[in-house]
Amino acid sequence: MVRRRWYTGGLAIAVLVFAAAATGQERSDSSASPEDQALDTLRTREPASMDDPVFDNWIDAELIKLNAAVADPLEGPEAANRFANRCRREYNNDKNSVGFKRRLAERLAARCQTEFDKGADLAPVAARALARALAGLNSVSARDGLLAGLSFPDQVVRYLSANALASIKTDIAADDRLTEAALEDIARRCRDEVNGVVAGAVYRALAYEDHPAQSVAAIVDVLEGRVDQLRSTQLELGHAELPAIRFLQSVNIGGEANKVKVVGPLAVLLRIHVQRFGQKNVSDREQAAIAETIFETESLIEKLVAPPGRAPNIRDKMQKNDPGAALNMEIELNQWIGTEQTEGLLNGSPWNVSRGAP
Repeated sequence: MVRRRWYTGGLAIAVLVFAAAATGQERSDSSASPEDQALDTLRTREPASMDDPVFDNWIDAELIKLNAAVADPLEGPEAANRFANRCRREYNNDKNSVGFKRRLAERLAARCQTEFDKGADLAPVAARALARALAGLNSVSARDGLLAGLSFPDQVVRYLSANALASIKTDIAADDRLTEAALEDIARRCRDEVNGVVAGAVYRALAYEDHPAQSVAAIVDVLEGRVDQLRSTQLELGHAELPAIRFLQSVNIGGEANKVKVVGPLAVLLRIHVQRFGQKNVSDREQAAIAETIFETESLIEKLVAPPGRAPNIRDKMQKNDPGAALNMEIELNQWIGTEQTEGLLNGSPWNVSRGAP
């Protein structure tokens, strides 16, 4: 079981990613190593499996340099920067054949999988360098390494991996079987994601407009896991679920059974946000995110349920922003989810949400 780090806000990840990308300048190599020279002999060819040791030896040599420096607080970030830039430069060499680029990406991804599987035994500086290297290739051939990065304990590695997977969706979507496998793998690895910024990137990586049925299933799977986390903890309520909600708003969910599966976790999400709205310990930033999530979530529920009469309207009470707004919002919420004494619109068939959306 991978141990997750608790959510510390989007700023922490943004600063760490920026710092990783900006630290130091790449040093020019004074001479080509034997591994460099061997790699150069393959550039214009279509490599075969017998050539894999050449790629592996080059990657090993670069990792040795990286790992030798990671313990140094000054040299480590510079070495990480050099490693990621070196991988990107070798991949983008104008002399490379298509086959060379594909095989370099595949071998680097395979090695990253092995390294990421070390979990907490792999230094975060090194892990982030590996994730940056894979992301910098922007190649579908690197996907297996990026998928492995989603399970790594460090939140920056998970964010970089999810963001990179989102950037190669077009290439993945060209193959139906590859798309299905990627969606299932992402959802399986990320169902217990506790970091809101990472979760937002995960939802973007799952949003395939050309494969709505598979995407909806995967997004709902992650959403259910996220709702479980929000039920049981006091995680900060950011914008994490908005990419999921907006994608679900934009596609055809399908028949009644699919709508029921979507509405269930949405009802709980709505309840959690309404009950947190206006609390004294909520920052202005979190309050703004809560309000936006309430607005989008209720809009989607109303669209899916399409009640014949007047629908409850939390959004209207929230936008009035009067001293009784929070209480009036809860009254409207109860008309959706019910209470122990009263039934709400979502408690009956076919939605069958438990009273109070616990």
